[in-house]
Amino acid sequence: MPADIAVMDEFDSNSQSTTHDLSEIQSFYNGTTVFLTGATGFVGNLILEKLIRTCSGVKNIYVLIREKKGKTTEERFKELFNDPVFELMKKEQPNYLEKVTAVIGDCCLPNLGIQEQYMDIMKDEVNIVIHSAATIRFDEHLRKAVNINIIALQDMLKMSQEMRDLKAFVHISTAYSNCAGRKVVDEVFYKPPISGDNLFQLMNSLDDDYITRITPSMLKEWPNTYAMTKAIAEGEIAAHGKGLPIGVVRPSMIVATDNEPIPGWINNFYGPTGVCAATGIGLMRCMCADPDQTADIVPGDFVSNAVVASAWDIHNQW
Repeated sequence: MPADIAVMDEFDSNSQSTTHDLSEIQSFYNGTTVFLTGATGFVGNLILEKLIRTCSGVKNIYVLIREKKGKTTEERFKELFNDPVFELMKKEQPNYLEKVTAVIGDCCLPNLGIQEQYMDIMKDEVNIVIHSAATIRFDEHLRKAVNINIIALQDMLKMSQEMRDLKAFVHISTAYSNCAGRKVVDEVFYKPPISGDNLFQLMNSLDDDYITRITPSMLKEWPNTYAMTKAIAEGEIAAHGKGLPIGVVRPSMIVATDNEPIPGWINNFYGPTGVCAATGIGLMRCMCADPDQTADIVPGDFVSNAVVASAWDIHNQW
């Protein structure tokens, strides 16, 4: 078995769901192959679980997983499904491993760190791309944020341009990507402050310490490197995604699930979750806030459902 990709047994066409009694979205996914990045993250977990559990006719799901903290891709892939969020899926789809293929890669590396021969396999097979991978740290060093949030997307777009039968490309951005200087953000592409290529060249010409010093002046009205690099990433889609059936999902602050597959499930302490946890255990006694404002938060399962449905909608509008 090749080291870079775990090749599962050939899919049994008899196991595909029939179109009888399926929703339009389930029928759309029937017999398709999906390439999902960010599957080990919070939203990625929910998307993967939702696809396997409710779209049983999916032929295969390629998940990009990098080596991390001394663990190989294979080890992380095995551990991925130990989380309680996958328990309901395992009961309803006990043969789920037949539908998932782990691909060694890293969004910090050129061409996502995927070897060429396996890239060619996916170009021939993949019908739907869901790009969920991102660094969502607000204080991420600008160089790393550029590599993961912008350059990796460029590589995804290049790869998708060569896919033989691409039906939809879904990019997960953020509701705050275009917040700089705006009170209202419409569902349009805005001109980015700088192109991804120019920013990448700038990063390559400077050392990390100097980048750290100039980052505040580069951010200007953007609150952090996350929001700014997501804005530039959307600009890359507008510039280099021409000819692709592509759409952008912009969720706000994502919190625990509302209902499925487990009510109240979350696996991180980011954003509002960290505030609630710290307050609940007594670590945080006070904070600066405006009680008249409404927090823009959205349950994780709302986001995963929207992403899964968006691929179907993109295909229908294309």
